[in-house]
Amino acid sequence: MTQLLKVRFLAAALLAAGSLVSTLSAQSPLLAAEVKGILGRAQFSTGGGPYQPLKGGTVLRPGDVVQTASQSALDLYLGPAAGTVRLTGSATLSIDKMRVNDTTSDVELHLKGGEMLGKLGATTGTSKFVVKTAGGIGAVVKGEFRFDARGHLVLLEGKALFVTTPDSGEPVANSLSAPPAVFYMPGSGVRPAPAELQKEVRKQAKVKLPKG
Repeated sequence: MTQLLKVRFLAAALLAAGSLVSTLSAQSPLLAAEVKGILGRAQFSTGGGPYQPLKGGTVLRPGDVVQTASQSALDLYLGPAAGTVRLTGSATLSIDKMRVNDTTSDVELHLKGGEMLGKLGATTGTSKFVVKTAGGIGAVVKGEFRFDARGHLVLLEGKALFVTTPDSGEPVANSLSAPPAVFYMPGSGVRPAPAELQKEVRKQAKVKLPKG
């Protein structure tokens, strides 16, 4: 079983108790994301092709890869259920899977570099919001969060799961619930988030980006 399949299984077990996972409703799903704000410079690639500049209103689909330049930021709207995620400077994000409608989301992202912030609202249907990183795979149930590509996760409020696969080969699930705010770091587990870290994340999320 692959690591991604393992995290899906563990996430399903967690959310069967009341929060995450599986099918979309009968509504027609949204299969594309849209750039809603941009500060500085960003670019994207489709199907492994050459990179092109990004601007406000650009539509991105599964398989596309987005990069931000240093001292830049990008807001990416993933639909009404998944909301908007923000990439900070020098970030690289692959949109691996996306099917979203008004109440549910089925989103898989791969954060290959930098940081990504977001706020996932509660949904009336079943949903899945998965973020792959070099340090493991996270599944957000709801709430305000920040991932980085190393596998660090800050959760200001809400619920999330982060799964790692140690040398033993058996996946280890780390559950996060806030408030109070918590953070996960590979090798250290889940801990209370220091006040300065909380302040940093909130400051990053608060800035309003130009529409580009």
